[in-house]
Amino acid sequence: MANFSDLPLEILLDIIDSSLEPDADRDHRHRFVQLSNLSLVCRFFHSITIPKIFSKYRLQLRELGGGRDAGCSRSQCFLTATSLLTWCERGFHARLDHLRKRAAFVRELRIVDLFGQPPGDDHRTRSGGEPAPFDSALLLETLDTLNRVVSVTFEGTKQRRPPARFPAGLWQWLARLRPESVSFDACFAFPPLLEPLPSVRSMSLLMSREATGAIEAVRSANLDLTLENADVEGTKFKELLELYPTLERLDVRVCYRDWMPPGYFDFTSHPETQIAIHMTVTDVEAYIEAPGAWNETEERLKEAFVDDFTGLDVRRDDGSGTFVVSRPPRGQTGGIRDLHLPESDEDKEAILAFEQAILATLSGRGPFAEPTDAAFWAHLEDVFATAYFQTIEPLVRA
Repeated sequence: MANFSDLPLEILLDIIDSSLEPDADRDHRHRFVQLSNLSLVCRFFHSITIPKIFSKYRLQLRELGGGRDAGCSRSQCFLTATSLLTWCERGFHARLDHLRKRAAFVRELRIVDLFGQPPGDDHRTRSGGEPAPFDSALLLETLDTLNRVVSVTFEGTKQRRPPARFPAGLWQWLARLRPESVSFDACFAFPPLLEPLPSVRSMSLLMSREATGAIEAVRSANLDLTLENADVEGTKFKELLELYPTLERLDVRVCYRDWMPPGYFDFTSHPETQIAIHMTVTDVEAYIEAPGAWNETEERLKEAFVDDFTGLDVRRDDGSGTFVVSRPPRGQTGGIRDLHLPESDEDKEAILAFEQAILATLSGRGPFAEPTDAAFWAHLEDVFATAYFQTIEPLVRA
Protein backbone atom coordinates (compact mmCIF):
# COMPACT_ATOMS: atom_id res chain seq x y z
CA MET A 1 0.00 0.00 0.00
CA ALA A 2 1.33 3.44 -0.92
CA ASN A 3 2.51 5.77 1.84
CA PHE A 4 0.74 9.06 2.47
CA SER A 5 3.89 10.88 1.42
CA ASP A 6 3.80 9.13 -1.97
CA LEU A 7 0.68 11.04 -3.03
CA PRO A 8 1.14 13.84 -5.59
CA LEU A 9 1.88 17.22 -4.01
CA GLU A 10 -1.29 18.79 -5.43
CA ILE A 11 -3.45 16.16 -3.73
CA LEU A 12 -1.60 16.56 -0.44
CA LEU A 13 -2.15 20.31 -0.51
CA ASP A 14 -5.87 19.79 -1.22
CA ILE A 15 -6.06 17.43 1.77
CA ILE A 16 -4.37 20.04 3.97
CA ASP A 17 -6.79 22.74 2.82
CA SER A 18 -9.74 20.45 3.57
CA SER A 19 -8.38 19.65 7.03
CA LEU A 20 -8.35 23.30 8.11
CA GLU A 21 -11.35 24.30 10.19
CA PRO A 22 -13.92 26.44 8.30
CA ASP A 23 -13.06 29.72 10.07
CA ALA A 24 -9.33 29.35 9.53
CA ASP A 25 -9.30 31.29 6.24
CA ARG A 26 -11.05 34.24 7.90
CA ASP A 27 -8.76 34.30 10.95
CA HIS A 28 -5.09 34.58 10.04
CA ARG A 29 -3.89 33.71 13.53
CA HIS A 30 -6.10 30.61 13.69
CA ARG A 31 -4.90 29.44 10.29
CA PHE A 32 -1.28 30.06 11.27
CA VAL A 33 -1.63 27.96 14.44
CA GLN A 34 -3.31 25.07 12.62
CA LEU A 35 -0.68 24.92 9.90
CA SER A 36 2.15 25.33 12.41
CA ASN A 37 0.87 22.35 14.40
CA LEU A 38 0.72 20.31 11.22
CA SER A 39 4.31 21.27 10.34
CA LEU A 40 5.51 19.69 13.60
CA VAL A 41 4.33 16.19 12.65
CA CYS A 42 7.49 15.31 10.72
CA ARG A 43 10.08 16.79 8.37
CA PHE A 44 8.01 15.88 5.34
CA PHE A 45 4.95 17.78 6.60
CA HIS A 46 7.22 20.65 7.61
CA SER A 47 8.53 20.93 4.04
CA ILE A 48 5.07 21.10 2.43
CA THR A 49 3.30 23.27 5.03
CA ILE A 50 5.92 26.02 5.42
CA PRO A 51 5.07 27.54 2.00
CA LYS A 52 1.39 27.61 2.97
CA ILE A 53 2.08 29.03 6.43
CA PHE A 54 3.93 32.03 5.03
CA SER A 55 1.95 32.52 1.81
CA LYS A 56 -0.12 35.05 3.80
CA TYR A 57 2.28 37.18 5.82
CA ARG A 58 1.37 39.86 8.36
CA LEU A 59 4.19 42.30 9.18
CA GLN A 60 3.36 44.25 12.33
CA LEU A 61 5.29 47.50 12.81
CA ARG A 62 3.39 49.14 15.68
CA GLU A 63 0.28 48.53 17.75
CA LEU A 64 -2.07 50.99 19.41
CA GLY A 65 -3.14 50.21 22.98
CA GLY A 66 -2.46 50.78 26.60
CA GLY A 67 -3.48 49.82 30.09
CA ARG A 68 -4.66 46.23 30.20
CA ASP A 69 -3.60 45.73 26.53
CA ALA A 70 0.04 46.39 27.33
CA GLY A 71 0.83 42.85 28.46
CA CYS A 72 -1.19 40.85 25.92
CA SER A 73 0.46 38.82 23.17
CA ARG A 74 -0.88 41.07 20.42
CA SER A 75 1.06 44.04 21.83
CA GLN A 76 4.40 42.18 21.94
CA CYS A 77 6.87 41.17 19.24
CA PHE A 78 6.56 37.40 18.75
CA LEU A 79 10.35 37.14 18.26
CA THR A 80 11.80 39.38 20.98
CA ALA A 81 8.82 39.88 23.34
CA THR A 82 9.48 43.62 23.14
CA SER A 83 6.52 45.99 23.16
CA LEU A 84 4.78 47.00 19.94
CA LEU A 85 3.19 49.97 21.66
CA THR A 86 6.43 51.97 21.46
CA TRP A 87 9.10 51.95 18.78
CA CYS A 88 11.81 49.33 19.40
CA GLU A 89 14.63 49.00 16.87
CA ARG A 90 15.61 45.51 18.10
CA GLY A 91 12.12 44.09 17.59
CA PHE A 92 11.71 45.94 14.27
CA HIS A 93 14.97 44.53 12.89
CA ALA A 94 14.07 41.01 14.09
CA ARG A 95 10.69 41.07 12.33
CA LEU A 96 12.20 42.35 9.07
CA ASP A 97 14.86 39.63 9.21
CA HIS A 98 12.13 37.04 9.73
CA LEU A 99 10.31 38.33 6.63
CA ARG A 100 13.47 38.33 4.48
CA LYS A 101 14.14 34.67 5.28
CA ARG A 102 10.63 33.73 4.14
CA ALA A 103 10.37 36.09 1.17
CA ALA A 104 10.18 33.25 -1.37
CA PHE A 105 6.91 31.98 0.15
CA VAL A 106 4.98 35.25 0.53
CA ARG A 107 2.06 35.81 -1.88
CA GLU A 108 -0.23 38.05 0.16
CA LEU A 109 1.42 40.71 2.35
CA ARG A 110 -0.30 42.82 5.00
CA ILE A 111 1.81 45.58 6.56
CA VAL A 112 0.29 46.88 9.80
CA ASP A 113 1.39 50.15 11.41
CA LEU A 114 -1.21 51.24 13.94
CA PHE A 115 0.52 54.52 14.50
CA GLY A 116 -0.36 57.57 16.52
CA GLN A 117 -0.68 60.71 14.44
CA PRO A 118 2.63 62.43 13.50
CA PRO A 119 3.00 65.93 14.95
CA GLY A 120 2.70 67.62 11.54
CA ASP A 121 2.91 67.23 7.80
CA ASP A 122 6.52 68.44 7.65
CA HIS A 123 7.89 65.87 10.13
CA ARG A 124 9.43 62.56 9.09
CA THR A 125 9.53 61.34 12.67
CA ARG A 126 7.14 61.31 15.58
CA SER A 127 7.89 62.39 19.13
CA GLY A 128 10.76 60.42 20.65
CA GLY A 129 12.46 59.89 17.28
CA GLU A 130 10.01 57.26 16.01
CA PRO A 131 9.72 57.04 12.22
CA ALA A 132 6.60 58.32 10.51
CA PRO A 133 4.03 55.69 9.46
CA PHE A 134 5.42 53.07 7.08
CA ASP A 135 8.44 55.29 6.48
CA SER A 136 11.72 53.37 6.85
CA ALA A 137 14.62 52.83 4.48
CA LEU A 138 15.22 49.41 6.04
CA LEU A 139 11.59 48.46 5.44
CA LEU A 140 11.92 49.36 1.75
CA GLU A 141 15.16 47.41 1.50
CA THR A 142 13.42 44.35 2.94
CA LEU A 143 10.36 44.72 0.71
CA ASP A 144 12.61 44.69 -2.35
CA THR A 145 13.48 41.06 -1.52
CA LEU A 146 9.84 40.11 -2.20
CA ASN A 147 9.24 39.38 -5.86
CA ARG A 148 6.33 36.93 -5.85
CA VAL A 149 3.74 38.96 -3.93
CA VAL A 150 0.41 39.44 -5.75
CA SER A 151 -1.59 41.25 -3.04
CA VAL A 152 -0.53 44.04 -0.66
CA THR A 153 -2.50 45.67 2.16
CA PHE A 154 -1.44 48.69 4.22
CA GLU A 155 -3.36 48.76 7.49
CA GLY A 156 -3.15 51.75 9.81
CA THR A 157 -5.25 54.00 12.01
CA LYS A 158 -8.23 55.67 10.38
CA GLN A 159 -7.81 59.10 11.94
CA ARG A 160 -9.13 61.54 9.37
CA ARG A 161 -7.37 64.85 10.13
CA PRO A 162 -4.64 65.25 9.30
CA PRO A 163 -4.21 62.12 7.18
CA ALA A 164 -0.93 60.24 7.34
CA ARG A 165 1.51 60.87 4.49
CA PHE A 166 1.99 57.78 2.34
CA PRO A 167 5.74 57.51 1.62
CA ALA A 168 6.68 58.12 -2.02
CA GLY A 169 9.26 55.33 -1.83
CA LEU A 170 6.57 52.85 -0.83
CA TRP A 171 4.48 53.74 -3.89
CA GLN A 172 7.56 53.33 -6.10
CA TRP A 173 8.06 49.87 -4.57
CA LEU A 174 4.49 48.97 -5.58
CA ALA A 175 5.29 50.06 -9.14
CA ARG A 176 8.34 47.77 -9.17
CA LEU A 177 6.47 44.87 -7.57
CA ARG A 178 3.50 44.97 -9.99
CA PRO A 179 0.89 43.37 -7.70
CA GLU A 180 -2.60 42.39 -8.82
CA SER A 181 -4.37 43.80 -5.76
CA VAL A 182 -3.69 46.67 -3.33
CA SER A 183 -5.62 47.86 -0.27
CA PHE A 184 -5.14 51.06 1.71
CA ASP A 185 -6.89 50.41 5.00
CA ALA A 186 -6.02 53.75 6.62
CA CYS A 187 -6.51 57.43 5.90
CA PHE A 188 -3.60 58.44 3.66
CA ALA A 189 -2.51 61.58 1.84
CA PHE A 190 -0.75 60.32 -1.28
CA PRO A 191 2.20 62.02 -2.98
CA PRO A 192 1.56 64.08 -6.13
CA LEU A 193 2.31 62.75 -9.62
CA LEU A 194 1.94 59.09 -8.71
CA GLU A 195 3.40 56.49 -11.04
CA PRO A 196 0.67 54.35 -12.68
CA LEU A 197 0.14 50.79 -11.45
CA PRO A 198 -1.12 49.02 -14.59
CA SER A 199 -0.85 45.53 -13.07
CA VAL A 200 -3.44 46.24 -10.35
CA ARG A 201 -6.86 44.72 -11.06
CA SER A 202 -8.46 45.43 -7.67
CA MET A 203 -7.99 48.32 -5.27
CA SER A 204 -9.73 49.21 -2.02
CA LEU A 205 -9.22 52.34 0.07
CA LEU A 206 -10.82 54.78 2.47
CA MET A 207 -12.31 57.53 0.36
CA SER A 208 -11.14 61.10 1.00
CA ARG A 209 -10.20 64.17 -0.97
CA GLU A 210 -6.57 63.15 -0.53
CA ALA A 211 -7.22 59.68 -1.98
CA THR A 212 -8.47 60.76 -5.40
CA GLY A 213 -4.90 60.92 -6.73
CA ALA A 214 -4.42 57.23 -6.01
CA ILE A 215 -7.69 56.36 -7.75
CA GLU A 216 -6.71 58.27 -10.88
CA ALA A 217 -3.21 56.75 -10.92
CA VAL A 218 -4.29 53.13 -10.49
CA ARG A 219 -7.62 52.96 -12.35
CA SER A 220 -8.06 49.29 -11.53
CA ALA A 221 -10.89 47.29 -13.08
CA ASN A 222 -12.39 46.70 -9.62
CA LEU A 223 -12.63 49.48 -7.03
CA ASP A 224 -13.80 49.20 -3.41
CA LEU A 225 -14.38 52.50 -1.59
CA THR A 226 -15.21 53.01 2.09
CA LEU A 227 -16.81 56.37 2.85
CA GLU A 228 -16.80 57.97 6.27
CA ASN A 229 -19.58 60.37 7.26
CA ALA A 230 -17.34 63.39 6.70
CA ASP A 231 -16.74 62.40 3.08
CA VAL A 232 -20.33 61.85 1.99
CA GLU A 233 -21.20 65.43 1.12
CA GLY A 234 -17.89 66.17 -0.61
CA THR A 235 -17.72 63.07 -2.79
CA LYS A 236 -18.89 63.52 -6.38
CA PHE A 237 -19.20 60.11 -7.97
CA LYS A 238 -20.07 61.43 -11.41
CA GLU A 239 -16.95 63.63 -11.57
CA LEU A 240 -14.76 60.84 -10.22
CA LEU A 241 -16.04 58.12 -12.56
CA GLU A 242 -15.95 60.24 -15.71
CA LEU A 243 -12.14 59.98 -15.46
CA TYR A 244 -12.38 56.21 -15.03
CA PRO A 245 -13.69 54.67 -18.28
CA THR A 246 -12.23 51.18 -17.63
CA LEU A 247 -14.08 50.55 -14.35
CA GLU A 248 -15.80 47.14 -14.39
CA ARG A 249 -17.02 46.86 -10.78
CA LEU A 250 -17.50 49.41 -8.01
CA ASP A 251 -18.26 48.58 -4.37
CA VAL A 252 -19.07 51.47 -2.03
CA ARG A 253 -19.37 51.01 1.75
CA VAL A 254 -21.15 53.79 3.60
CA CYS A 255 -23.23 54.36 6.70
CA TYR A 256 -26.80 55.27 5.71
CA ARG A 257 -27.91 58.75 6.70
CA ASP A 258 -31.24 60.55 6.23
CA TRP A 259 -29.45 63.65 4.96
CA MET A 260 -27.73 62.11 1.94
CA PRO A 261 -27.88 64.79 -0.79
CA PRO A 262 -30.39 64.30 -3.63
CA GLY A 263 -28.75 62.67 -6.63
CA TYR A 264 -25.72 61.75 -4.55
CA PHE A 265 -25.28 58.30 -6.13
CA ASP A 266 -24.87 59.17 -9.80
CA PHE A 267 -23.46 56.31 -11.88
CA THR A 268 -25.17 57.20 -15.16
CA SER A 269 -21.80 57.73 -16.88
CA HIS A 270 -21.07 53.98 -16.42
CA PRO A 271 -24.21 52.09 -17.43
CA GLU A 272 -22.34 48.78 -17.88
CA THR A 273 -20.35 48.89 -14.63
CA GLN A 274 -21.41 46.50 -11.87
CA ILE A 275 -22.41 48.67 -8.91
CA ALA A 276 -22.95 47.50 -5.31
CA ILE A 277 -23.61 49.98 -2.47
CA HIS A 278 -23.21 48.39 0.97
CA MET A 279 -25.22 50.55 3.39
CA THR A 280 -25.05 50.05 7.16
CA VAL A 281 -27.77 51.49 9.38
CA THR A 282 -27.24 52.54 12.98
CA ASP A 283 -30.68 51.29 14.06
CA VAL A 284 -32.07 48.21 12.28
CA GLU A 285 -35.48 48.55 13.89
CA ALA A 286 -35.94 52.23 12.99
CA TYR A 287 -34.75 52.01 9.38
CA ILE A 288 -35.66 48.48 8.25
CA GLU A 289 -37.67 46.20 10.52
CA ALA A 290 -40.28 48.36 12.26
CA PRO A 291 -43.72 48.47 10.54
CA GLY A 292 -43.44 50.88 7.62
CA ALA A 293 -39.76 51.66 8.35
CA TRP A 294 -38.37 50.20 5.14
CA ASN A 295 -40.97 52.02 3.01
CA GLU A 296 -39.77 55.34 4.44
CA THR A 297 -36.11 54.41 3.96
CA GLU A 298 -36.74 53.38 0.36
CA GLU A 299 -38.47 56.68 -0.42
CA ARG A 300 -35.40 58.58 0.79
CA LEU A 301 -33.09 56.32 -1.22
CA LYS A 302 -35.06 57.04 -4.40
CA GLU A 303 -34.02 60.69 -4.06
CA ALA A 304 -30.36 59.83 -3.34
CA PHE A 305 -29.98 57.73 -6.53
CA VAL A 306 -30.00 59.18 -10.02
CA ASP A 307 -30.58 55.68 -11.43
CA ASP A 308 -34.19 54.45 -11.25
CA PHE A 309 -34.17 52.94 -7.74
CA THR A 310 -37.15 50.69 -8.46
CA GLY A 311 -35.02 48.84 -11.02
CA LEU A 312 -32.19 48.15 -8.57
CA ASP A 313 -31.93 45.05 -6.38
CA VAL A 314 -31.84 45.36 -2.59
CA ARG A 315 -30.74 42.43 -0.42
CA ARG A 316 -30.05 41.92 3.27
CA ASP A 317 -28.99 38.89 5.29
CA ASP A 318 -31.46 37.92 8.01
CA GLY A 319 -30.90 40.17 11.04
CA SER A 320 -28.05 42.12 9.45
CA GLY A 321 -27.63 45.87 9.84
CA THR A 322 -26.28 46.16 6.28
CA PHE A 323 -28.26 46.04 3.05
CA VAL A 324 -26.76 46.00 -0.46
CA VAL A 325 -28.18 48.04 -3.35
CA SER A 326 -26.94 46.68 -6.68
CA ARG A 327 -27.58 46.73 -10.37
CA PRO A 328 -29.12 43.48 -11.61
CA PRO A 329 -26.93 41.13 -13.67
CA ARG A 330 -26.87 41.87 -17.37
CA GLY A 331 -29.95 40.58 -19.13
CA GLN A 332 -32.00 40.20 -15.94
CA THR A 333 -34.91 42.27 -14.70
CA GLY A 334 -34.14 44.19 -11.53
CA GLY A 335 -36.25 45.36 -8.64
CA ILE A 336 -35.68 42.37 -6.32
CA ARG A 337 -36.33 43.10 -2.64
CA ASP A 338 -34.91 40.40 -0.39
CA LEU A 339 -34.74 42.04 3.03
CA HIS A 340 -35.92 39.29 5.43
CA LEU A 341 -38.43 41.66 7.01
CA PRO A 342 -40.34 40.42 10.08
CA GLU A 343 -43.70 38.82 9.46
CA SER A 344 -46.56 41.26 9.16
CA ASP A 345 -49.69 40.96 11.30
CA GLU A 346 -51.49 39.37 8.33
CA ASP A 347 -48.82 36.70 8.09
CA LYS A 348 -49.08 35.92 11.79
CA GLU A 349 -52.89 35.78 11.71
CA ALA A 350 -52.89 33.40 8.72
CA ILE A 351 -50.36 31.06 10.36
CA LEU A 352 -52.31 31.12 13.64
CA ALA A 353 -55.55 30.28 11.81
CA PHE A 354 -53.81 27.38 10.07
CA GLU A 355 -52.47 26.03 13.36
CA GLN A 356 -55.88 26.34 15.04
CA ALA A 357 -57.58 24.46 12.19
CA ILE A 358 -55.15 21.56 12.53
CA LEU A 359 -55.39 21.48 16.34
CA ALA A 360 -59.18 21.45 16.15
CA THR A 361 -59.04 18.28 14.04
CA LEU A 362 -56.59 16.55 16.35
CA SER A 363 -58.19 17.66 19.62
CA GLY A 364 -60.31 14.52 19.90
CA ARG A 365 -57.29 12.22 19.88
CA GLY A 366 -55.63 11.89 23.29
CA PRO A 367 -52.28 10.21 24.01
CA PHE A 368 -54.00 6.79 24.44
CA ALA A 369 -56.10 6.93 21.31
CA GLU A 370 -56.42 3.95 19.02
CA PRO A 371 -53.58 3.37 16.55
CA THR A 372 -53.88 5.48 13.43
CA ASP A 373 -54.91 3.80 10.20
CA ALA A 374 -54.89 4.74 6.53
CA ALA A 375 -58.27 6.40 6.82
CA PHE A 376 -57.00 8.73 9.55
CA TRP A 377 -54.00 9.83 7.50
CA ALA A 378 -56.17 10.40 4.43
CA HIS A 379 -58.53 12.51 6.52
CA LEU A 380 -55.61 14.48 8.01
CA GLU A 381 -54.24 15.19 4.56
CA ASP A 382 -57.61 16.61 3.53
CA VAL A 383 -57.63 18.79 6.66
CA PHE A 384 -54.16 20.19 5.87
CA ALA A 385 -55.19 20.98 2.30
CA THR A 386 -58.45 22.66 3.34
CA ALA A 387 -56.77 24.70 6.08
CA TYR A 388 -54.03 25.82 3.69
CA PHE A 389 -56.47 26.90 0.96
CA GLN A 390 -58.53 28.89 3.48
CA THR A 391 -55.67 30.62 5.33
CA ILE A 392 -52.25 30.61 3.66
CA GLU A 393 -53.04 30.56 -0.07
CA PRO A 394 -55.05 33.84 -0.10
CA LEU A 395 -52.07 35.54 1.56
CA VAL A 396 -49.64 34.13 -1.02
CA ARG A 397 -51.87 35.28 -3.90
CA ALA A 398 -52.09 38.76 -2.37
